[in-house]
Amino acid sequence: EVKSEPQPEVKSEPQPEVKSEPQPEVKSEPQLEVKTEVPSEAIPESTQAKSAPEAQTAVSNIQEIEHGELSDSSEDPSLHPWIGDKTIIEYDFIWESTQEVERVYVIGSFSYWELPFEMEKKPSDSNDKHVYCATVPLQAGEYQYKFLVNQKWEHSASQPIVVEGSFVNNYVQILTPEQQAKRKLVTFTWKESGADTLQDIYVIGTFSEWWAKFPLNFVSVSNGERVYSTELFLLPGEHQFKFIRNGNWVLASGLEVVSDDVFTNHYLIVQ
Repeated sequence: EVKSEPQPEVKSEPQPEVKSEPQPEVKSEPQLEVKTEVPSEAIPESTQAKSAPEAQTAVSNIQEIEHGELSDSSEDPSLHPWIGDKTIIEYDFIWESTQEVERVYVIGSFSYWELPFEMEKKPSDSNDKHVYCATVPLQAGEYQYKFLVNQKWEHSASQPIVVEGSFVNNYVQILTPEQQAKRKLVTFTWKESGADTLQDIYVIGTFSEWWAKFPLNFVSVSNGERVYSTELFLLPGEHQFKFIRNGNWVLASGLEVVSDDVFTNHYLIVQ
């Protein structure tokens, strides 16, 4: 009797999961540009509360402010319990409107959706645009926020957003000075051809944990194509991303992709 030697078992390496939702490919030519300049101003990193704002508490606090019963958060540092003794980064929240408003506040997870910051009107470069600003001291981290405009909750369509059920909040990520020094400016550009059916276009990726999506804004028309663009500050490393066009997750032709058996995403490496 001739006995054959048993063969060793060959185990395949598990493939890392790529997080995203596959959708039919939309043909379009986005361009990516990585700039090496490091800008000096602070910009969106980290969110301690992901729930939608407690509207009644915030509105009640605003009513007390307007009647002189409670201090405006922006005028009293003792009302900033979320700061503690950590490094403070001052961030300017901006609200833009085509109409002048009586009062506008910004409220967010950075103050537990309770303490409002009244926004001041600032000079605008256009007679058709009214700009309001509030400077809020923050620690490095991710935050959700929303605006209360004439007692009505609003989010800004031109700023990053997070959608949770029926709630839509804006999103910001605040970096430490050390992280700011390492970041690079990445330009995402989407070119749309054919009939004008584009309602909105966003980019989303691992740089926001597939959570917040960043709007691309119309820039110009070039060679018959409508050009949309946004600039994001990303830390060094590999980033996966995808576009959301009219609510659908889409891939674009001409960009590198990484995939497993289920998901396919674009990727780029920031040096």
